[in-house]
Amino acid sequence: MSKHIEKETRVMISQQEYVSICSDIFKNNPYAQYVNQTNYYFDTDDFEFSDNKRVVRIRNKGHDFELTVKIKGEDGDIEINQDISPRLAHKYLNNGSLPHGEVYNAVAALGVSPKKLKVVASCYTRRIDVKYDDYLLVIDMNRYDEVEDYNIEIESDVSVAHAREVLKRYCEQYQLTYQEDYLVKSARAIKHAREKAN
Repeated sequence: MSKHIEKETRVMISQQEYVSICSDIFKNNPYAQYVNQTNYYFDTDDFEFSDNKRVVRIRNKGHDFELTVKIKGEDGDIEINQDISPRLAHKYLNNGSLPHGEVYNAVAALGVSPKKLKVVASCYTRRIDVKYDDYLLVIDMNRYDEVEDYNIEIESDVSVAHAREVLKRYCEQYQLTYQEDYLVKSARAIKHAREKAN
């Protein structure tokens, strides 16, 4: 189990911008590579968990599975992670209930019964990330149902303000429009699932 504060910010980009930025990243970072992952998002029937800017997910990277709860904080998101076995991950994905442990306890402490959570959306991501001295550069292609979108993200070791400053520099470098009123990919995927259900 691990607990940390995730200090990140991002902007949405077009497919053309994504292709161009990826090409540039690979040119300047010969060890950069694509990483594939799928996130499965849990919520209640009435979406009370995500409505309060919280998310529970199981992330699958190949044979590795990680259960996470993210809670919106003032200077970054509080993130609690718990490794789970592939067998248990598939059980929870199919049955929709969470295993007992740190994530289960954190959800219960927020006043939501973990037994009410079920998988409401999934998102496949093809990611490139490059670590620099005090931040991580992330470029994502995301796919949920028939929707495909793209973003560039900075995860700072310092603060959300630092992440914003670094991201602004990338926006200037690649002539991107910087704006702070974005939805994170979990919110985009859940919002799409919610609209599709209605």
